[in-house]
Amino acid sequence: MLSFSIIKNFLIYSAGNILLRCITAGTSFIAITFLTPKEFGLLALLNNFIAITPIFLNLGLRQGYFLEYCHINKAQQKEMLHHIIFIYLTLAIPVIILAIASTGWINKTLFLGEANSKLILTALAICFIHFFVELLLQVFRYQTKSSKLIILQSSMAIITLLGNILLVYFFKLKTWGILLGNLIGMLSIAIFGMYQYLKKVCHTHYPVIKSWGKTKYYLKLGLPFIPNIIFYWILTSSDRWILARLSGLEDVGIYSLADSFCQLFHLLILYPLSASYIPDMLEKFSKLKNQPAKLQDLEKQNLKLMWIFMALACVAIVVGFVASKQIFYWLIPTKYHAARNFILILLLGQVFYMGTYFSTIRFIYLKQPKIILWTTFIAASTNIFLNLILTPYFGLYGCTWATFISFGLMFFLSLVKLNITF
Repeated sequence: MLSFSIIKNFLIYSAGNILLRCITAGTSFIAITFLTPKEFGLLALLNNFIAITPIFLNLGLRQGYFLEYCHINKAQQKEMLHHIIFIYLTLAIPVIILAIASTGWINKTLFLGEANSKLILTALAICFIHFFVELLLQVFRYQTKSSKLIILQSSMAIITLLGNILLVYFFKLKTWGILLGNLIGMLSIAIFGMYQYLKKVCHTHYPVIKSWGKTKYYLKLGLPFIPNIIFYWILTSSDRWILARLSGLEDVGIYSLADSFCQLFHLLILYPLSASYIPDMLEKFSKLKNQPAKLQDLEKQNLKLMWIFMALACVAIVVGFVASKQIFYWLIPTKYHAARNFILILLLGQVFYMGTYFSTIRFIYLKQPKIILWTTFIAASTNIFLNLILTPYFGLYGCTWATFISFGLMFFLSLVKLNITF
């Protein structure tokens, strides 16, 4: 079931992510070294704007491409790629022009009047280019070109870091220098992607009218992913806002440190798993689409692997947690030692989330993102509800258990729905 290529790609992604984290740590060091707390706060707001805006600007087109990819041949994949790029340009450019004309309003509304026009224009440029960069990386991921993907990501990170050093350290551009460095890094990959597109896709003529004819279908595929991303953000981030209001910023800091180990788990396990295992499974589902009996056997093997991976992850987390006690207390400042009390619970919650990577593959293959949307919505709503109920009485423990239960519910609901579909 687990082929050599899956294991190889998983290890490449894990090692590559460690390298990427080391490179991006340089950018973070530059930010905290050369920016004042106020400038760093403005940069954080700008980065949040850059993280959220593409979710709406992309209109789920990339996610729609993901759903359709395993159902079509290579020629159709190229044609769909051309169509979604044309649709994105047609719909996104007017929005960007309108945003450029509204920089004053954006500054006043979102950045408290602290962001000048050049900062906002640079942020908008990053938001616009984000689609092309992520689309290129996405295609490489579906084609299981793990080495090329990591090389591209590392190149972008290195170019960004060098740009930040030049613009912030030598030219003293501070916040704008960091944004420009990010833009230069993304542009380098976008230009490479444009070269690949002109070389391998654009030489074929695709009628414009056909692109428009496909718009409704592609948007129908991808739009459910927009609220799904938002609900996942609520599931993973709303607890901090509730904790801040009900318990205080000190508890938010301790919780954030504990949750950073979940981010490490995502970096080393979840992302490599999604990039190596899911595309391979979707391809296998596609090859067996006319063989129901073999499809059922494949799904049973998938679920068997799910339980094995979850059990191994639980054992590894518990053993690692116990064995790393002294290392944690040695590395982490005393004022943050309380965070250790919550790391194990949060990490075990991530094991449930890992389980959904297996249990939702069939929904992705059947192009049923609404099922994933509803499970995420229920989990996010449950997290908010439990946080409001438990946090006032149990503080950080209440917040932590609310998150654990919500991820467990998300996993349980996906399994129930899978059994009904199955």
